[in-house]
Amino acid sequence: MAYEQVSHKISAPAASDLSALQYTAVIFDTTAGGSKIAAATAAKNMDGILQDAPKSGQAGNVAIDGVSKAKLSGSVTAGDQLEIDTGGTFVTKASGQAIAKALMSGSSGDVISVLLYKSNGLYA
Repeated sequence: MAYEQVSHKISAPAASDLSALQYTAVIFDTTAGGSKIAAATAAKNMDGILQDAPKSGQAGNVAIDGVSKAKLSGSVTAGDQLEIDTGGTFVTKASGQAIAKALMSGSSGDVISVLLYKSNGLYA
C-alpha cells in the first residue's frame, strides 16, 4: 500500500475542475493574476502533487516536498526516475524532466509512493 510523509503543503484555489486528478502533478498557474492550481504539462516540471480533488474555485492542497502518493500511467519499478505524462500522471523518465523517484513498483492506474525532487527544469 502506498504511503506518504509530506513535509509541506500549499493550499490554493483550483483553476478548473480537478476532481479527477488527485495524486497527479500540478503547477501554480499565475497567468490570471493570482496563483491557482492547474494540471502540469507532460514532460515538463511541476510545483507539486495534488493531495485532494477540488472542483473549480475550491481550495486544493499541493504537496511540494517529501514523500507523496502519485498516480501512474505506465509500468514503474522502484528506484526509477519519473516524469510527468499526459494528464499529470507519472511514468518512468524517457526524455522529459525528472521530477520524482519511485519508492515502489506499480503499473498504469496504480497509486504509489514517490520522493519529490526540487528542480530548475522548464515549466512550459
